[in-house]
Amino acid sequence: MIATAFGCMALLCVISWPFFSDYKKVVQIQSAGAAAFAMYFLMLGSPTAAIACLISCAQLVVSAYPSGVDRLAGNG
Repeated sequence: MIATAFGCMALLCVISWPFFSDYKKVVQIQSAGAAAFAMYFLMLGSPTAAIACLISCAQLVVSAYPSGVDRLAGNG
């Protein structure tokens, strides 16, 4: 039941993000969806799929804040 709720929340994020025009808002919604899918797959007993979703979430977060990445890399 709880896994289904996470799956529905993730699906809602997948369906809704194209309707937003602000890049950071889109990334936030996609990140929330990836995190919800990670929980969904974890609750279903599929840790590999959950890890793939968390990697996707990490990529989204990094893409949303490129200036912070430049500072961490010593380029800015």
